[in-house]
Amino acid sequence: MALKQVVRWMRSMTRPMPGAPGMDVDALATVPPRPIPGAETGVCAFVGAFSHGPSGKAAAVSSLFEFERAFGGAQGLGEAPQAVSQFFLNGGGEAVLVRTPSNSLASLEEGLNVLAASRADGFDLLCVPDAAHVSDRAVALYEKALTVCRLHRATLLVDPPPGLEGDMDMAAWLQQAVPLRSPDAALYYPRLRLDSGADAGPSGSVAGIIARFGRERGVWKAPAGPGATISGAGLDIALTAQRQEVLNPQGINVIRAMGSAGPLVWGSRTLSVEAEWRHLAVRRTVLFLERSLRQGLEWTANEPNDEPLWEGIRASADGFLEELWRAGALMGAAPRDAWFVQCGRQTTTDADLRQGHINMVIGFAPIRPGDFLTFRLELKAAPASRA
Repeated sequence: MALKQVVRWMRSMTRPMPGAPGMDVDALATVPPRPIPGAETGVCAFVGAFSHGPSGKAAAVSSLFEFERAFGGAQGLGEAPQAVSQFFLNGGGEAVLVRTPSNSLASLEEGLNVLAASRADGFDLLCVPDAAHVSDRAVALYEKALTVCRLHRATLLVDPPPGLEGDMDMAAWLQQAVPLRSPDAALYYPRLRLDSGADAGPSGSVAGIIARFGRERGVWKAPAGPGATISGAGLDIALTAQRQEVLNPQGINVIRAMGSAGPLVWGSRTLSVEAEWRHLAVRRTVLFLERSLRQGLEWTANEPNDEPLWEGIRASADGFLEELWRAGALMGAAPRDAWFVQCGRQTTTDADLRQGHINMVIGFAPIRPGDFLTFRLELKAAPASRA
């Protein structure tokens, strides 16, 4: 059976059949659909030793001025304060900061624990700029940061360690960093020379560009190429197109000097080894959909877990996905070519009904019509009463 036929069949299997024997048509009145707003994107979490400010908790700042007033600005221990300044300088709009007493491995790990326990889905980017300096424990610290990202549906921006002599060293470091080969991690190279003269990883600057691209063009647009110029920094290493052709297939996103405009982000890949998750924009679109649908369907928690609710869920999700399709986030000349939503008896078992669980399957075409990526969501509903 052709893929499009399979998708149409999956759509049809979740629709009730009014008038079927033994079915009360009036009982199938659907729960009214509710609009689903898109989740906020471009909020970056930073863990590091800021000069002052609240500690032991995650605190939000929404401007460079607020960061300077509450946390001391770029003056502090290590790279995190400079990374936050670069984030705002390059278009970032909101950051979540966790202040640690130092940049030791133990302090940064505890900072990640604090971030993990913060309110769910409060950020979608994560930078730990001083992880690159934690000697031979950098990969282990980044691995812990990835765990936090999976919990919060966020993307980790990895900085290359200082002292690399060139492309071969960069590739060799990545080869031994196997735990970072994840769709939720992205690596940018080389390091930057800030206008202050300091050497710095690019994660804070890139996070600002990702936030700005998402705000202006949509999270489904690759945050690279024309318009992705880094402000407030330069490069000590000049990467040519030939060198990029060697680095990019390894999942290393290069930053290049292109004319007089400044360093330009010229790559948008994750560190995943799976082909379907190599594009950063695709992975971030999935995370955006998951966050948006989960937040927008929280109202199901007190509803009876039955067909009227499932129909209301499908209608709400269809409405949200249609808006994204019209905005250009999903591919396809018609809705049937762009997405499907499955939620009903085919996804929800008797055990789910008793426990108040609702299972959804969402498929969408992020690159070309008919090539669907699918993911599952579990929602809450009122548990069925036991006989």
